[in-house]
Amino acid sequence: MYAVLTSFLIFLAFYFSFITKQKSYYYTITRIHLVIEFLLLAAIFYLSIVNKVIKKLIFLFGILFTTYCTYDYLTSVPSLGVGLYPFEYFLLILFIISLFIEKLSSETEDPIYKTFIFWLSIAFLINASGNIFLFIYSKSVVIKDAEYVKNNTIIYDSVTIMKDILLCIGAAMKGNARKPNTLINREHSASPDFDYSLNNLN
Repeated sequence: MYAVLTSFLIFLAFYFSFITKQKSYYYTITRIHLVIEFLLLAAIFYLSIVNKVIKKLIFLFGILFTTYCTYDYLTSVPSLGVGLYPFEYFLLILFIISLFIEKLSSETEDPIYKTFIFWLSIAFLINASGNIFLFIYSKSVVIKDAEYVKNNTIIYDSVTIMKDILLCIGAAMKGNARKPNTLINREHSASPDFDYSLNNLN
């Protein structure tokens, strides 16, 4: 689902930016992509985390982030919304750290590195930590230096390629998944395992 929606929105962004030259639609599509990406990832972490408090916080942050993005879009001039990306990356880093703490404090039938959620988390942890300061700095200063833009592009593209490679590895791991893992000392044993829940999402 994530790959399909992302590919579709990227196609629309490319169409409005380079073919029709309608920048206002291009900016709108990028804003929609930002919100959908965050909500889908938040849903994935919500399904894979057992702790009720963390799940409620993820749900709350999803609402707050969507509300803030909508407000920023309605009250600002048409733009890519560069200032919103650090918030997304920061929240994703918090979700990933919470997931790893929970997984490492529990035992599973399979090693964590054999699960899709592990590789997805590593992929977006690298993506978020690699780009968060890039967007913060880009927001705080006006840059017209072509060399700076080139270096930023190289960093962003490199991190994105690493993320996509890790997601491909995770997809392979997902294909080899046997059955939902059972965590020891779960508060509710009926809580869905991520790999099983993701199959329902897809």
